[in-house]
Amino acid sequence: MKNLTNFFLVLFMLFIGINLNAQVIPDRASSYFEQQVQMNIKALTGHDLYLHPEMDPLIKTTTIVLETDGFVVLEILYQDWANNEWRNDDKMIKTYDWNSILIEDLELDWDVDHWVNAAKMIYTNNVMGLPTETNIFMWDAVEEEWVEMAKILQSYDVLYRPEEMIYQMYYGGIWMNMIKYEYVYDATNLVALMAYQWDMVNNDWSLSGKMGYTWNGELLIQVLYENWDGSQWSNDQLHTFTYNTVPCCIEELHQLWDGGAWVNEFRETPSYDANWIEFQRLFETWYGAWENDELDLFTYDGNGNLIEVLVQLWESKGWVNFYLETLTYGTVGIEENDFIKKPDIKISSAPNPFNDFTLISIDLASKSNVQVYVFDLTGKQIYTTGLTDTLSFKWNGTDAKGKKLETGLYLLKVEAANNSAVSKLSIIR
Repeated sequence: MKNLTNFFLVLFMLFIGINLNAQVIPDRASSYFEQQVQMNIKALTGHDLYLHPEMDPLIKTTTIVLETDGFVVLEILYQDWANNEWRNDDKMIKTYDWNSILIEDLELDWDVDHWVNAAKMIYTNNVMGLPTETNIFMWDAVEEEWVEMAKILQSYDVLYRPEEMIYQMYYGGIWMNMIKYEYVYDATNLVALMAYQWDMVNNDWSLSGKMGYTWNGELLIQVLYENWDGSQWSNDQLHTFTYNTVPCCIEELHQLWDGGAWVNEFRETPSYDANWIEFQRLFETWYGAWENDELDLFTYDGNGNLIEVLVQLWESKGWVNFYLETLTYGTVGIEENDFIKKPDIKISSAPNPFNDFTLISIDLASKSNVQVYVFDLTGKQIYTTGLTDTLSFKWNGTDAKGKKLETGLYLLKVEAANNSAVSKLSIIR
């Protein structure tokens, strides 16, 4: 999934005119930039509208979810189907501040039999909890340290709608502009997303493309992709949305401009349950007639949170597993509010992620005895200890019997003076 997504990103860079030979953009870093743009567009339009729709729909990242009905996502696991079994690919571990605002994403890659650091994003947010700066770091396995690679700068208008996004890369000790998007609105809706690339010769932004949005009241009915050659606009792609009377979108038609006319490329057909919650999405490709291509199946928990996305491909008249995306929200035995960090209980741990041990320190607003618990993601308590005078201790990643725990995400719960807080611990063996 990740490799295909990155391949698609390179094609998009070509779409907006970036010379990849002159300006090399690391795939993983640029994918984070794209995801933030996509999140903004979905918030403004209600649709997953991608910046590079010209390729097969299986390239799409199916979900970008941070929070649903107050339940924050703790972890997203991605697995590929190979040799009749699911195999780990990568996962994202999320950290929030005391107000449930996302402040860090940690991405780990699966390496044969264990997880290794890959990348992390540190978010700086405004008073509305919207990211104004995202610093992207890559893990240097040789030096065993984080190296800052890129950053995303975002600004907002007076209504806190996205106004501008700039993607920069750190190269040779300086920050270099790479890509910029500008959001254009009418009185109500997003009407255009303008794309620019940095012209190193003229040291200025150069217009390269745009996405134009057409609305019928509150319903998005069309998105037109156009290229700018320096003197005029040319058609590239067209997305058309059809709705039922609910209204829910029942078809997304993707077309390419070819020979002076729009020709079908692929279409998406969502299916809904009795409560109009989408439970599957069918992708079909046009070969003179519509043919099956991809099927996305969505599973929700009892609170309506999306917990699984199963992607299947059509092969030899049957559906075959392709990849699986699993989202973890709360845990049994730990309240949602406990997970949000409290200002009167501060928990720190270093190193984290860790292999052999981590030093855990607890800072309280007032003196109190402390009880510490460690839970796995099923909610099972696997370790506990009490602290009195010294509010710090070294934990070597073992359970109550001294057995080493496996690689994974664990929750550290601290109880003190009728209050509690939870922090995340990551073990990498």
